[in-house]
Amino acid sequence: MIDLHCHLLPGVDDGAPTLAAALAMLRIAAADGASTMVTTPHQRHPAGYDVTPERAAAVLEELRAAAREAGLDIEIRLGAEIHFAEDLLVGLESGRLLPLSPGGRHVLLELPVTFLPPHLPEAIFELQTAGYRPVLAHPERNFELIARPAAARALREKGVLMQITAQSLTGAFGRASRKAARKLLTLGVVDVIASDAHNPDRRPPGLRAAVKAAAKIVGPARAEEMVTEGPALILADRVGPPGRTNVAGAGDVRG
Repeated sequence: MIDLHCHLLPGVDDGAPTLAAALAMLRIAAADGASTMVTTPHQRHPAGYDVTPERAAAVLEELRAAAREAGLDIEIRLGAEIHFAEDLLVGLESGRLLPLSPGGRHVLLELPVTFLPPHLPEAIFELQTAGYRPVLAHPERNFELIARPAAARALREKGVLMQITAQSLTGAFGRASRKAARKLLTLGVVDVIASDAHNPDRRPPGLRAAVKAAAKIVGPARAEEMVTEGPALILADRVGPPGRTNVAGAGDVRG
């Protein structure tokens, strides 16, 4: 399995606080069946987390070396979780903001918790026009999308991929997020399940339980694809080209 979204890098954001904690997370993930972890440190986060590519790369090499020394046979790749901002394209084109794979065109975006930014459609269209494809992190935890799951479907129809969080499906984030995650699966708009792991205790890695939960809604084969083929295609930039429909004019995204 491939975990497309987690916070493994020790000491750079609100994820793993220490190298020991990061190694514990890797052990948990490996025992659960993960073969690849894409560590996605926060960038542009309003809480002040804004990991530079240089810092992320340096810490990644330290973690990889420690994982090899510990005998952990698991691939660790570098991406980022980018908090939504108006100048996303400038940051990506300059190399300041990181896509989900080196040189890739898929970008993991985090929305504000309580609302959908009014200029979200325009920003998505700008990214798509430049050849990028947004992957929306945990839409089931955005208050507005919880209240109106059809807005997530409208975004998906405009080419935005959707990644839901494993613990949302298993109920660890509460009833509202679980209900929203299940609704998004029912609507057929979910592309990836990822852990969004932050630590080995309260928010550990692990996808298998969520895959079992998803299988009850979309079937075992489709649920398995969300942690294997789906993220693999994204990392290889082999998911189809982004839609060219003018998202800026899509009133259904907001309504």
